[in-house]
Amino acid sequence: MKDDKTFRMSQGITTFGVGSIIGIGDESFVNTGVTNDHLQYQINFPRLENRLRVNSLRYPKEKSKFGSEPNKFDFMRFPGWMFCKSCRMMTRLTYQMSKDLDGKVPTCENKECKSKRKNVLQPMRFVVACEHGHLDEFPWKYWAHSNQRENIAETGNCQLNKLYFNVRPGFGAGWASLVVSCECKASRSLSDLNGNPDILKSLGVKCSGKQPWEVPNSDSQECGETPRPSQKNASNIYQPVIHSAIDIDISSKAPESNPLDEEIKNHILFDKDLIERVEEDGVDNQIVKVFIKKIAEGVGCEINDVLRLLESSDVAQDEEEESPNNYFEISQSLKEEEYPVFFKNISSKKFINEIEKIDSDTENAKAKILSNLIEHVSLVKRLREVRAFKGFNRLKFDPGKIVYPSLNKKPIWLPAIEVFGEGIFISINHKKIDDWYKKNKAQIDDKFDPLMDRYIEHGNDERFGPFSIKFILLHTLSHILIRQLSFESGYNASALRESIYCSDENQKMAGILIYTADSDSEGSLGGLVRQGQWDRLLPTILLSLEKASWCSSDPVCMESKGQGHNGLNQGACHACALISETSCTHMNSLLSRSLLTDKKIGFFKDIVI
Repeated sequence: MKDDKTFRMSQGITTFGVGSIIGIGDESFVNTGVTNDHLQYQINFPRLENRLRVNSLRYPKEKSKFGSEPNKFDFMRFPGWMFCKSCRMMTRLTYQMSKDLDGKVPTCENKECKSKRKNVLQPMRFVVACEHGHLDEFPWKYWAHSNQRENIAETGNCQLNKLYFNVRPGFGAGWASLVVSCECKASRSLSDLNGNPDILKSLGVKCSGKQPWEVPNSDSQECGETPRPSQKNASNIYQPVIHSAIDIDISSKAPESNPLDEEIKNHILFDKDLIERVEEDGVDNQIVKVFIKKIAEGVGCEINDVLRLLESSDVAQDEEEESPNNYFEISQSLKEEEYPVFFKNISSKKFINEIEKIDSDTENAKAKILSNLIEHVSLVKRLREVRAFKGFNRLKFDPGKIVYPSLNKKPIWLPAIEVFGEGIFISINHKKIDDWYKKNKAQIDDKFDPLMDRYIEHGNDERFGPFSIKFILLHTLSHILIRQLSFESGYNASALRESIYCSDENQKMAGILIYTADSDSEGSLGGLVRQGQWDRLLPTILLSLEKASWCSSDPVCMESKGQGHNGLNQGACHACALISETSCTHMNSLLSRSLLTDKKIGFFKDIVI
């Protein structure tokens, strides 16, 4: 593509990844997959490769030393149906014609066109897609004749191949004014396409089972779906499935390994059975108490030392579990490996983590309460994140129907990018969360049961996992902190990104990582890490909670029963809790300020009163 047809490297696996449609000026293109060798630079990240079951991760080849050759992705023109603004005649750009153009802009070849110069052809606005991930041209010839009693285009009675895209006067500026007509006088307006996704089903149109870049005579997949018409720039046409992970050497031990901790772990009673019993029955179980006491007496340590290790996630599993395939399970397994690392002082080439001391010795009542709720803070001075493009969906997000970038074949490698930056990690005391939920369970469940019902109804388990009040709490806290940190760190809000660590299953997790998400610069300026120092972070959190206690749209916002995507928010709008889509990893869903600041059930209610 030419120099004026460029985009950021990170968009190559997100907005404009394989299978997406990109509009540049009056032109329209589709990313053509990974069948070519334009992705040559390998990203070394075995941990993510193993989870995604591929041999390697790659991104576009490097620029030349002199910058004359940019990084390249392969695109082809789509949709192929185009029209001339002057004569309004439609032209179908075939696969071979698009190839022969070799990057040149197609122009009108109609000899009857009255324009003095060859007009650049404009792509038609509509395409068709199905939930199996296929994308194809809209059947304009069929549509133009679909008002006839007999399907002339299908029976072969119409020998005329000239179609026109006209604007009818007297119908305003709506869809009814746009008409596709044939030289045989058959015509039909576009009004029936507006808000009628099943219109093609009534006409008997079937999905071709292809992608635009597939060779026309190649074998197509069996597809029983009816395609749906959609505008080519609609957001549901392309939904990427992306997995990301922080580059952490999980096999390495912390430089300052505690000998006492190692001695406790090596005790004969400190085994997998005890860990599982603690996870199931808690530390108040009588058998657990006996074992903990015996371990403490045998090692010569305090009972709290044994409890800390049992409740921590820094306990290795003896048995290697089968690599998960579910979207949520993959993401969660990666986070379970990363979470314990944030509790260590680590310094390496790709990851620097420093534990920040939480000062609870203060006369400020609010600060003292907050320091008891927050378990841990880390300053992540350097991190490397790798994001891999696994595939995409169309019309509906469903990782079970994912279209791989290599189409029908399971890929041996995937497109990916690297992100370098900095971050702040905050862990909330999970026991405080458990106690808070038990105390307010009746009121919380009464308020959020309708939200859970909608969540289950829309089938989002594959993406987010089981419905969790703890997740909503952490997710909302992350959002209000990102909004406040964008003012204080020097980073734009869209340059910050979140990672939510939440689980009650294999290990207890209740943490958030807020980090820079820029892929075009290595390292960081230190502005975000600086805000993680406790004397700065404390007032930031307090101010964030104070702002979250009210919204300019209240009481409508706070009292709303359902907001946002599929109504999965309560008390969260653009004025108070929503952030950039590039920052949120969960589509700005499952948010509620009431869990933070409500005077009756809020986790931080004693702080904002």
